[in-house]
Amino acid sequence: MSNILLEVNDIYTYYGPSCVIRGLSLYVKNKEIVALLGRNGNGKTTTLRSIMSLNPPKRGSIWFDGKNITGLPPHKCARLGLSLCLEGRGIFPGLSVMENLRVPVCSDNQKELLKQVFEIFPELESRKNQRAGSLSGGEQQMLAIARSLMMKPKLLLLDEPMEGLAPMICKRLISKLREINMKGVTILFSSSTAKHALDICDRVYIIEKGKIVAEYSKKEMEEKSSEILQKYLGVVR
Repeated sequence: MSNILLEVNDIYTYYGPSCVIRGLSLYVKNKEIVALLGRNGNGKTTTLRSIMSLNPPKRGSIWFDGKNITGLPPHKCARLGLSLCLEGRGIFPGLSVMENLRVPVCSDNQKELLKQVFEIFPELESRKNQRAGSLSGGEQQMLAIARSLMMKPKLLLLDEPMEGLAPMICKRLISKLREINMKGVTILFSSSTAKHALDICDRVYIIEKGKIVAEYSKKEMEEKSSEILQKYLGVVR
């Protein structure tokens, strides 16, 4: 498949002596939205951190846009077009919305990047001088994603982007992610909630104990959602 943007091959990632990711493999095609679905504690966050080289794998390989990025420093991964938005948002609450957005960018095209981001998130433009810490939870999540977009990523990695948000806010955020994807940005996101995956993804990977145990297309997820939820997430509809 020549249009593969990200390919993760048989990686093993450790925290100290503990092996958390155990022979995990997955791929993401250009302009896809792919979900990594699983219970908490099964390795979703570590997978994303491994891809971004925050926790580089000790075995296996990661290829991005035709380049082997295994063990490459995170800032070099970012320069190649990877951007990671971790759970917890990581915004600077004492800085304004505008100051948060400018943190990752030192280039002359900052004005154009801000214009593009505000087209997707007009609610942030209206609050650009407001302290980030005074925003609602949903607005803070949008700010975290908007800041990631300031890096002009080819692939956006999102860790539990809808976690803790009210259903109406989730719906708005999903609409924003669709818009980001339509502008050409590929998305890989983790979630412990199947509904979010069904609402937006093209494909779903199921992760258990640090390994991919199943892969489903959107159509398969829709047809077998009850069976899949019960088998892998312990949820009965």
